[in-house]
Amino acid sequence: MNATGQPLRLLFRKLDPFRKHEPVYSATVGDMQLSLRPFWITADLFVVNQWQLPGGHPRRRMLKHYKDTLESDNGQSLVVLLQDQPVLQADLFRLQRNDEFPMPVLPGDARLHFMAAPSAIARKSLFTAALQVCLSYFFSFEGAERVFTRLPAGAYALYPPIEPAGFAPLKGKYNEAGNGVLYCCMKTTAL
Repeated sequence: MNATGQPLRLLFRKLDPFRKHEPVYSATVGDMQLSLRPFWITADLFVVNQWQLPGGHPRRRMLKHYKDTLESDNGQSLVVLLQDQPVLQADLFRLQRNDEFPMPVLPGDARLHFMAAPSAIARKSLFTAALQVCLSYFFSFEGAERVFTRLPAGAYALYPPIEPAGFAPLKGKYNEAGNGVLYCCMKTTAL
């Protein structure tokens, strides 16, 4: 089930967004058995739509995003499950040199966008464990080196800290005022 040693290109492959896929990764973190599977639009769209704050993205826009991501070979939408219940949705995208990114892009770099269930936000250990499962899955691929994520300024009030999952904030010009904070997790320092 786990991807240990597979080439990174196999993570970023086209999938049918309307088909339920089996878990691709599982891990025990503390006393929690978590699994990770590709996003399934038929069931998961409704769930993650409920996690949004009022005024979030319209459902139609979310449907297009997940469909486009799953049908591309540059990204993957995933769901972390605890006892078969979604607790975190994560999009991993291959970073490319032409992306508008504030630092040099290296082979094996990816960016992560995530949204957590209220239950995961309320339970910091679950939130951290769910992020760790995403990172462990990514780093299990050969050639995966760094994951970046940017938290908007307002996210600090919404989510527990992401540093316990292995992220560190970048310093200097990468975190200009008003753009939120850019974080990095490297394979060599991942928990």
